[in-house]
Amino acid sequence: MFEALGTSVGSRGALRDSVIMIYLDPILAAEPANQPRVQVGMGDDERITFGANVKAARKALSLTQAELAEKVGIKQGYLSRIEGGKADMTFEVMTRVAKALGSNVHNLLSR
Repeated sequence: MFEALGTSVGSRGALRDSVIMIYLDPILAAEPANQPRVQVGMGDDERITFGANVKAARKALSLTQAELAEKVGIKQGYLSRIEGGKADMTFEVMTRVAKALGSNVHNLLSR
């Protein structure tokens, strides 16, 4: 088997490189332009739902945006964009917002 790769068992580096290239060759041969694009992150609907639920939970707790923003450790303007469904957020920020509201990310993303 090792002879078929054109290397001997003694040269592990060459063997490894040959195996890697055999494995990667079809992947590298594909043109990036032909690869499907995969959306990463939340879409508009999820951002809007999350923001609306944050706003509703904040109001139910009688908190102002400034008060919630301070609890979360973000600026009030950023919280305003979150509530408006306009802000991109990391999962960490989403988790901190949910925790400050006594909720969890799953509940805030639910319709």
